[in-house]
Amino acid sequence: MSINKIKRNIQKDIDEIKSLIEKDNVTKEELTRLHIKIDNKYQSEIRNLGKSCYSWNDKYGFDYSYIGIDELKHNLLCMENKLEGYLQTFGLDHIIPSGSVNVNVNNNNENINIRCVLDYEG
Repeated sequence: MSINKIKRNIQKDIDEIKSLIEKDNVTKEELTRLHIKIDNKYQSEIRNLGKSCYSWNDKYGFDYSYIGIDELKHNLLCMENKLEGYLQTFGLDHIIPSGSVNVNVNNNNENINIRCVLDYEG
């Protein structure tokens, strides 16, 4: 699957979240179904997807028995924003280095300034 197709699919999920959150008379079942879909689809791709969300446990994930409509909407809004960030950086793993970068400088000068700038125009 191409990067552009994957990005379109991510955008569809973002739009689906927005649409459901804004829907009048949305049911808990509708919100739960979408919440589970987004959680399961992206939890392996987006680190800390459940952070800042209600009823999240690092060991067990989401506990849906304690989530109401307001909490589901809050969580989906958090997920929407995380998907927006994920969409902006998707496919850039070849540009943005992962891990840490170590630079050893052997110089007698005391005023050394090393600056690394990553620039991407998508």
